[in-house]
Amino acid sequence: MGAGPGAPKGPQKHIVVVKGVPIDASMGDIIKFFTDSNPPKNVEMKFGEAVIEFNTHKDAMMAMLKDKTNLAGVRVTLELQSKPEDYAGYENLANQAASVMQSMSDQQYADPYSDSYSSAPLVGE
Repeated sequence: MGAGPGAPKGPQKHIVVVKGVPIDASMGDIIKFFTDSNPPKNVEMKFGEAVIEFNTHKDAMMAMLKDKTNLAGVRVTLELQSKPEDYAGYENLANQAASVMQSMSDQQYADPYSDSYSSAPLVGE
């Protein structure tokens, strides 16, 4: 069975990308940089960039407080790539909206301008 577009895609990852990491920064520098919030779950370093994974979305949000501050003497920018644990996605939201609209269109509404008035005589007749 294949997973539909609204099916979960595995465990949620709470990522913060650090851009502008100095070449001489160590993994220890990056871990220490985020110690004020909660320590990272995982750190991957690339040339000029670090990808930091946190345990929860709240931890990633706390880490974002370090945006535009200095890491090893260089100002870095942070990019949040995390969503709350209860985030269902736009696809699920669109499906829910379509379901609500369908159920509304299935309901029978009384037409206030129906023939109930057409049997009444017009004024002056």
